[in-house]
Amino acid sequence: MEQVDLQAVVLGVIAGLPLFLFGVDLLARAMRTLAGDRLRAWLARATTNRLAGLATGTATTAVLNSSSLTVVLVITLVDAGLLTAVRGSASCSARTSALPCQASSSRSMWSAGRLCCSSWGCSYD
Repeated sequence: MEQVDLQAVVLGVIAGLPLFLFGVDLLARAMRTLAGDRLRAWLARATTNRLAGLATGTATTAVLNSSSLTVVLVITLVDAGLLTAVRGSASCSARTSALPCQASSSRSMWSAGRLCCSSWGCSYD
């Protein structure tokens, strides 16, 4: 059995997590700036209820072939104010949306926490 280099893992997390959260923050700022009325209207229609949000999330995951990317996009859209936490939570399953709860960034952490909590039935609207 191969031993895991704990120091390399810890340094990788310490270096990678802030870089990841910085990227999510940049993406949210760009989405806020570039999102037009058509995108906002489409997102509102695509997430009118939990079933529609689930269908949209499932289709997005199938097209992108990555549930992790779908979760990151939903967190970014919630952070950018283009989706509410409740509408965004329907696009992710409870199993996959619990992962971003471990993120630690001021605004992104708040969005991820709201998203995770709302996927378990809390309401913030």
